[in-house]
Amino acid sequence: MRQISYPSRQWYEEHDCPFAADVPRDLEGNIEYRERALKVAREDPELAEELWIACSRDILFYINTFVWTFNPKGYSGSPVRPFITYPFQDKAIVEVEESIGVRDVAISKSRDMGATWICLVVFEWRWRFHEHQSFLVVSRNENYVDKSGDPKSLFWKLDFLQKHQPSWMSDKKEITRIKLHMHNDVNGSSIDGEATVSDLGRGDRRGAILLDERASIESGEEVEKATRDATNCRISNSTPKGRHGVGETFYNIIHNDYVHQLRLHWSDHPEKSSGLYRRQEDGSIDKLDADYDYADYPFVPVDATLCGAKYELRSPWFDHQCRRASSESEISQELEIDFLGSGSPFFATSILMKHEEECVIPPVLQGRIDYDKEKFEPQWNEADNGDMLLWVRPDAWGKLPFGREYIVGCDISAGVGGDYSSNSALIVLDRGSGAQVAEWASPHMLPQDFAQMTVAICKWFRNAYLIWEANGGPGEQYSKEIMRLRYGNIYYRHVEMVNYRKQTKKPGYWNSDRGQKILGELQRAMRASEIAIRSRATMRELPQYQFKDGEVVHIGSQVTDDQSSRGKAHGDRAIAMAVAWHGRSDIPVPMAEPKKEDDS
Repeated sequence: MRQISYPSRQWYEEHDCPFAADVPRDLEGNIEYRERALKVAREDPELAEELWIACSRDILFYINTFVWTFNPKGYSGSPVRPFITYPFQDKAIVEVEESIGVRDVAISKSRDMGATWICLVVFEWRWRFHEHQSFLVVSRNENYVDKSGDPKSLFWKLDFLQKHQPSWMSDKKEITRIKLHMHNDVNGSSIDGEATVSDLGRGDRRGAILLDERASIESGEEVEKATRDATNCRISNSTPKGRHGVGETFYNIIHNDYVHQLRLHWSDHPEKSSGLYRRQEDGSIDKLDADYDYADYPFVPVDATLCGAKYELRSPWFDHQCRRASSESEISQELEIDFLGSGSPFFATSILMKHEEECVIPPVLQGRIDYDKEKFEPQWNEADNGDMLLWVRPDAWGKLPFGREYIVGCDISAGVGGDYSSNSALIVLDRGSGAQVAEWASPHMLPQDFAQMTVAICKWFRNAYLIWEANGGPGEQYSKEIMRLRYGNIYYRHVEMVNYRKQTKKPGYWNSDRGQKILGELQRAMRASEIAIRSRATMRELPQYQFKDGEVVHIGSQVTDDQSSRGKAHGDRAIAMAVAWHGRSDIPVPMAEPKKEDDS
């Protein structure tokens, strides 16, 4: 097993877990520590009281000293095991506990990472040691919430936590337990259960709601709406699900920047990642586990045909699971947290992962471009609520670096707003480096207004070269406004003739193949490291493209309120990025920036 490296003592103290670092985490040492704690508590009521206080202050001390879990898988002895947390579980427990009453949380996970136990033990700890706590646990049907004798049910797990506490820690006479309800009669805290229905949680008020196996819950949007006002903390916990993965509620939650994200991948687990290695495209192997003896290990080759062979990060445990799997989607969903594993993704997962790791960074500034309605002269204003993100820093006079050339790419929506509306999006690339330097997106701006703002932004980016997707009614309205404003540095699309290429006078890029050409160009540029996409939001749109019936389709376009976008590949930021990259290779002549006195 890989060497287990726990956080520093300082980390535990910073997260209000001052005693956890003193608890042994090896099985033998931990059991001995537990036995000593129980012995001193039996012999001295004052020490028992001190232990109770320590548990109330430190959730990780409580779990690793007094909590037991149930796991019959892989053990020849008793399935009742001391709950000894791994480092990734320590961090997850702390982040879930710190989110109670504060923020929504999404837990995307490989199977068998202990995520449900993590959520329930946080609820149980709060229920036991804090006054007037109120929690709701939810699953796809009532049997998964509370069914006597069934370890799969959530309340069975809560009952198990109660049953295995010492008597001085848990007096059953002080607990009211009926179906779908557990009440602490001493401090007034409660945990309730419900199966998912459309009016789930309406009129309710909770510190947190656990939505377990979220991808399997029907009526996803209705559940979101019903629980929004009931709590500030909805914990959506799930592996991906083929039928409910891409384009539906859990996928959207995972890709929502306002939801706190926890990702529990099998490679975080010390037992599963023993012998971890990464396979390169040229067939070479990066051995990532310094404590593992790789001698004569049969590494899975690049051209292997077994399930899950496409994934580069591997271990002997993972290779074994791939050989046992019955389908590719089983590995994708159960282990790899791959929402597109059951479909036919356009972008290769390995390219996306590598690009995100190497290129995505936080923006340096956020704000907006203000401009007058006559000359559209721009002015940058920094603002925390601004729609525009920058990865370039203007000078003290609000000017951008002299001598740089920029390309602005746009995707235009109807600007109708609403829960399912597509965005109008604007991306700016540095022509020389290929790096993204700006991004703007909103579903609330009409095409004519978007065109006016675009002209101001292009002027601010030193007379940037402008290219946009001209398809559909919104694209036509946008094109007309750009031409009315007489902004000259724009893309004119080409008509392919039999023996030559002729430049027409029709402005804007015409997307005749639902984005397949320009998205293919973008993927090639990403593979060759010619482009650097900085935006995490843009990167999260790229996996949503799939091949369907021989065409490229963006899965979000199937449920849009924007009729102009329904059924087409319309990844908003992604399309804007793709047309910007296409424009970079299609600028007819070097751009000439108009001279201004204040540039001297």
